[in-house]
Amino acid sequence: MDMGEWVNDLWIWRLKWRRSLFAWEDDLYSKLLEEIASVPISRKEDSWSFIVGGIFSVSLMYQFLYKCFIPSSSLGGCSATTIAKVWGRWAPSKVIVLSWQALLGRLPTRVNLARRRVISPRDATYVFCDSIGESENHLFASCSMASAVWSKVFRWFGVDMILPHYMFSLFESFRALGLTRKKGSKGVIMVWHAAIWALWKSRNDRIFLGKVVLQDDIVDRIKFVSWK
Repeated sequence: MDMGEWVNDLWIWRLKWRRSLFAWEDDLYSKLLEEIASVPISRKEDSWSFIVGGIFSVSLMYQFLYKCFIPSSSLGGCSATTIAKVWGRWAPSKVIVLSWQALLGRLPTRVNLARRRVISPRDATYVFCDSIGESENHLFASCSMASAVWSKVFRWFGVDMILPHYMFSLFESFRALGLTRKKGSKGVIMVWHAAIWALWKSRNDRIFLGKVVLQDDIVDRIKFVSWK
């Protein structure tokens, strides 16, 4: 059944009904025409379009969802573009998710658990540094244990430098190593994932198993996981 016609490239609705409208339905019909008249109709063939950027991509979708739903990171300076760099790398999904949560400050560290009232604030100190709160920044960057591990990892790449004490800055510095290598950033970020995983596992081994963890053991674990 015809529902309208083109008049000078303008679509005109000509709706036909199987019965005559009641008087009280005339107003509803007028409102219906007003609503559908506001929808632009053209002769172009229909096609899919991604409202965020025209052409859909996982990266654009991630950035869109990041801005809509992810709260700001407690670590500061983290942008959606930078955080997205942890995805699509040569590492298992669970390892990449751990890195992602660490950069967002969303791991169940003792500081975060105390903030959620899961544990007492007096129990929020880091297992390797009893006088300092266990935050992501401290656990993965500023702690003397973590700093020594990262120094050895950087030397493994042939780089000797003063390391930042903030996780986001450390990630940016480490990611820059990939720009100077033939295999690019994927291999370098894979080592980053391995380091975050090894530091977190070593922390858990100390807490839950009572194991004494040495710097060289953590570095060996990073190298082993990277090669594996």
